[in-house]
Amino acid sequence: MKQRLVVMNSQKILQQKNDDDKWENVGTIKAAGAGIKAGIYNLFSALPVRSGETYEGQILHIDKKEGLIFQKTRFNYICFDINDSLRELKEGQYYSIKKTDDHTELKAIDPITKVRKLKL
Repeated sequence: MKQRLVVMNSQKILQQKNDDDKWENVGTIKAAGAGIKAGIYNLFSALPVRSGETYEGQILHIDKKEGLIFQKTRFNYICFDINDSLRELKEGQYYSIKKTDDHTELKAIDPITKVRKLKL
């Protein structure tokens, strides 16, 4: 089912497309993560993560019910499965994530200077 995230007035609204092709609200999250800009984010267009590639961008949404994390990179949205190393992520923060077959590398990024900081 198609989902999108609407951010406005420091709130996040999760919407799904129903059978009548209309968007209906599924959930409201009072406080959007700090730094997430107002707008409509089409989560249904998120690409699955490819092993060995590094993705840099902002974490938009963490869906604990479905076990998914959505990251906005420069041109796309990327969808990750939640695993032990990704449980520490915070919405609105910038991260560099590299997933391989056996482990996940995670680094916090300062979006202004693009300096990578090692996260232990």
